Amino acid sequence: MNTIRVTTDDGLTLHTEITLPERLPAPAVLVRTPYGASAHRQEATGWAKRGYAAVVQDVRGRYRSAGSWVPYTHESGDGAAAIAAIAASEWCDGRVVCLGSSYSAHCALVAAAANPGPVAAIAVAVPALSPRRVARDRNGAPRFYGHSWWWFQHGQGRTSSPCPIHDASPNEPGVLGILPAIELPRAAGAHAAGLSLPWVRDGLPDSSPVPLDAPPPAGIPPAPLLVLAGLHDVFRDDALDLADDWPVRADVVVGAWQHDLGLVHREADAALRRHPAHRIKPGPVIASWLERTLRDPDATTPGSRHFALEGTGAWARPAPARHLLSCPLSATRTRFVADPYHPHPSALGPVDVHDISRREDLARFVSDPVRIATDVVGRMVVRLSGLAAHTLGGEAVRGPLDWCVRVALRPAPADRDHTGASLLQLGHALVRTPDSRARVELPLVARRLHPGARIEVHVSAHQFPLYARDPQDGTEPLTATRLRPARRQVLRANVELPLAELAPDPTEPKEALR
Repeated sequence: MNTIRVTTDDGLTLHTEITLPERLPAPAVLVRTPYGASAHRQEATGWAKRGYAAVVQDVRGRYRSAGSWVPYTHESGDGAAAIAAIAASEWCDGRVVCLGSSYSAHCALVAAAANPGPVAAIAVAVPALSPRRVARDRNGAPRFYGHSWWWFQHGQGRTSSPCPIHDASPNEPGVLGILPAIELPRAAGAHAAGLSLPWVRDGLPDSSPVPLDAPPPAGIPPAPLLVLAGLHDVFRDDALDLADDWPVRADVVVGAWQHDLGLVHREADAALRRHPAHRIKPGPVIASWLERTLRDPDATTPGSRHFALEGTGAWARPAPARHLLSCPLSATRTRFVADPYHPHPSALGPVDVHDISRREDLARFVSDPVRIATDVVGRMVVRLSGLAAHTLGGEAVRGPLDWCVRVALRPAPADRDHTGASLLQLGHALVRTPDSRARVELPLVARRLHPGARIEVHVSAHQFPLYARDPQDGTEPLTATRLRPARRQVLRANVELPLAELAPDPTEPKEALR
């Protein structure tokens, strides 16, 4: 491992490590990271063994790079400077591959857009595309816990810090219980001035849905793109939006991953018993795709889609033509009392929510048993009607309210050993509306429903701490200074399942992408 000097347009030096292969010149792989270049040395060695010049750079203001760290601010110009320095080096054959996951995916995309000439390919995984897409979900609701967690741990200072909300829970929220919620940075004693910016519109905190910015940056380079998405990653829909809007070839692999791509054990993984065919690592997939792409750089050929179909061991390619199957539901509870000081809890990942479903602070709807094996691939839609809320004294609540929707699968008894759960969460979303009806689009799912399984839909007033608590008086959750309990009502619900004809693919994605 050696270092090279990369200087930004304003004269700062960015710490840049290189690991070279035996044969030179070679195509270069560039990773720009806020998490420390030294953490990527094993990865860099792996790329060098495959014949690539591996370049890993600390972004501005992080670890050993000069300057001040302001997330999502300098990556375009700094990345362009890095590409130029690499392409001009004698050990590079002139081809640069921009590579990154999470925040580094943003770095890869904007750098390639700013200096597209040398860029031969782009590969990104679980992409955190922009501040707004990180801080808000697909329906526009502010992500209270997830966005705050990242900002406290990684968004301030030269190195990452212990997170003050890491162990927060609905019963012991710690600083997450601060009112108003927008004061969270001050309450945590953190210098995180930019944390709340994506939650602000027209100068005021706002939890209502807002249009999301277009995922691809302006001036996209005409380079092939590989996108890796996780079925249990919070950014899975952003990843698919990126690929769908890419103007040239974009290949997509959607695995049974969370945000860590299966590389780090998390407690939530314990409830997800993945089929052995789905336990693949991202590195070989990216390497196979790069080998093919650099050998045949034609960016005009159609892209491919490979989905891990959960409930099976199959990898499948969904056909473009899809339709929604309306699934009627029977109500087992339509009225409940929601107490923001004892809020309905959120659940991360594909976890067993059997105990949560037994709580009384939710409306619950259940389908009939599935009769035949049904493949669901896409975004489920839940439609609610008869929405209403009253104070405990009987006064109607006027104004917008949060309605949190969870869709879960109750497997047939014969399948429970496979799923490892009595009631497996498939997805959740929040919609804020003053109306008596609501349409809620949930994130991507890819799963086979086996005969005997049932779908459950739970509707609550809160999913805390993922989302800030609704004060239940029509006022803004981020700025509320008081909370009150309310009686809630959901009279009817149905779920629309996206069905797709699937072309089974007996090969793993790394082989199919060769």
